[in-house]
Amino acid sequence: IPRGFARPPRATARLAEALDLIDRTIVRLAAVGGLEMERTIRDEGWRFLSIGRCLERLLFVTATVAEVAPSEPVPEPARLEWLLDLFDSTLIYRARHTRAPEWAPTVDLLLFDRHHPRSLSYQLGKLAKHVRLLPASGLGDLIREIQLLRMSCHRAAGPLAGLLEAGEDLAVRLSDAIALRYFSHVYEPARATTVL
Repeated sequence: IPRGFARPPRATARLAEALDLIDRTIVRLAAVGGLEMERTIRDEGWRFLSIGRCLERLLFVTATVAEVAPSEPVPEPARLEWLLDLFDSTLIYRARHTRAPEWAPTVDLLLFDRHHPRSLSYQLGKLAKHVRLLPASGLGDLIREIQLLRMSCHRAAGPLAGLLEAGEDLAVRLSDAIALRYFSHVYEPARATTVL
């Protein structure tokens, strides 16, 4: 067991100690994640890992931005700073904009920037590529939906709430379809059973 994790947490542990432990855990998990992606053979197993990571990020960005989306015209800068930090996008934002975070450029970076690895558009692009390469997937309709949603991101078309909802819905349906097709003994949704 790595040092720092073997100790049981004290009942009187202070918040600073807990946050320090969380920070160290995040760094270690990120290192393990990097090793896993760097050392895994690029076969179907790796492709499923990549798809899972993209789906997770897609769900996370759509749900989080939907929660933070302002009901008022101008959201608080502190909330936007938190959002950028959460998506590891503060440095990219500051490199492009010399002012305090504003809603429009934050949304542009987190949703529509096709080159930013944390953005909605980037995740959709990776999903389209990986799902298309799955063997005998039968997921052509979902691949077309991914491409259409990505095109909506490029044009920044439609209301933001609709885009976020469509992204979340697509991620859930794609996850279910992949699980049913590749990780279930039942290939027809009507015959699948739900485990409670």
